[in-house]
Amino acid sequence: MITIVVGTRPQIIKTSLIIKELASREIPYKLIHTGQHYDDELSGNIFKTLEIPNPDFNLYIGSLASSKSVISKILEGVGWLLNKDVVLVPGDTNSALGASIAAVKNDCHLIHLEAGCRSYDMSMPEEVNRRMIDHISHSLLAPTRNCVKNLADERVLGDSYWFGDTMYDLFLKEFPYVVEMDKYVLATIHRDFNTDNGERLKTILDQLGELEYDVMIPAHPRLSFNILKHGITLSDNIDIGLPLDYTDFIALMKHAECVVTDSGGVQKEAFWSRIPCVTVRPNTEWKETLTFEWNILTEPASIADKVHYTVNRSHPSLNVEDEFGYGDTSKKIVDWITSEFNIKYDKVK
Repeated sequence: MITIVVGTRPQIIKTSLIIKELASREIPYKLIHTGQHYDDELSGNIFKTLEIPNPDFNLYIGSLASSKSVISKILEGVGWLLNKDVVLVPGDTNSALGASIAAVKNDCHLIHLEAGCRSYDMSMPEEVNRRMIDHISHSLLAPTRNCVKNLADERVLGDSYWFGDTMYDLFLKEFPYVVEMDKYVLATIHRDFNTDNGERLKTILDQLGELEYDVMIPAHPRLSFNILKHGITLSDNIDIGLPLDYTDFIALMKHAECVVTDSGGVQKEAFWSRIPCVTVRPNTEWKETLTFEWNILTEPASIADKVHYTVNRSHPSLNVEDEFGYGDTSKKIVDWITSEFNIKYDKVK
């Protein structure tokens, strides 16, 4: 049995086309949702948006407890649902780490989707998670060639493969949406080191307020909570809204003048859209996006200057396919799984 474990919106996005590919070939699979993202705005509607079935199991773990408690509950909950399966785990979240340990402890073959990403910043929980997962995985599916190199440099024990990035497959799909706005900047800020520190968060929002553009912020619940908690007043050019579904968000991105973010996935999506990106972080696991300064790292106090710089400079053309694949990564992964594990199926719809 092939088992896929997700827990957050990005993980659902990364596996959506793999799930569709399995379903189209009538290959049996099991989908487990840990419930780390339990808010409908973040996770619940994404299954409908991406037209994939709801999970077979939802553990409703949540994310309000400590990371140690969340990982422990996921490890135990997922462990009860495994039986020497082929387990596919995407990403670097607490859900990914808990599910990966559960898979190994249950004598399953662990496949890590999006292996080899490195920021080399061990203060980031995601960096700790992804390193641990990579070193216990049997098969490591790297989204870029640079990620393959990272795995080779670390001498991981499992086998590494490059098929491309499944998120790029989905990004290339055409989604109908009309944007009826003038020039604007799209911003997403959600990481705890940017939101939980009131002074740092105020600086970020003040800098966005200095821009000559309207700023659209589909707000993560953590951002909205901390704006209220720290009593931060927003400039008139900033529009805070609810999280958008995937298709609406990509459409807004493709029409933006610039993206300001601290998200890993959004950096990639801006890069693929050929939209300049300013990342409010000291480092990135997606070093490919720094090519020709399409993505620029910044501290909060320099956001306005960096946005002005990148919007008003010319950017050389990009060839993203050589790193991120050619839009058929999900199909190649399913081809490999069925061949590697001798999985038989009868029909291709």
